[in-house]
Amino acid sequence: MASLSKEIELYLKRRLAEQEAGMLEIQRSLLSELFECVPSQINYVLATRFSLLDGYLVETRRGGGGYVRIVAIPLESRDDMQELLDAVGGAIGEREGERLLKRLAKAGILSPETAGLFTALFKDRVMRVTPEIDAAALRAHLLHHLIANCTVDDHHTNKKKG
Repeated sequence: MASLSKEIELYLKRRLAEQEAGMLEIQRSLLSELFECVPSQINYVLATRFSLLDGYLVETRRGGGGYVRIVAIPLESRDDMQELLDAVGGAIGEREGERLLKRLAKAGILSPETAGLFTALFKDRVMRVTPEIDAAALRAHLLHHLIANCTVDDHHTNKKKG
């Protein structure tokens, strides 16, 4: 059986996919009741599965049952790619890097095989060649170059091929 976090994630993604505008608004208290969990469990899922690196913008309001707004952010323009570069920043952890690579593969910008290859290369045990190397900074540096060299035109070309 899937974990509660996974069930909540899949539910939210399914509901989001049903929305034409690519935006979902739902009360946090209703989600907590539906999944019989505390609101902090909902917050955990939002923080770990619905970040900008994953392709989502999340807004939350507290009080009165609170609400959650999740907006899917497509990668369709150079500006979208620049926002992704900005989100990477100067350092990125192994898990965050993996989430970003999955997003690029899901969007058709990288093939699943290429994303898998980079995921393997970006593991902490691979990136730490010497103690002096900051794996998170090196990973971010490489991701910046990877994303900068992936054009939106490549993305649309890949979609047409496959």
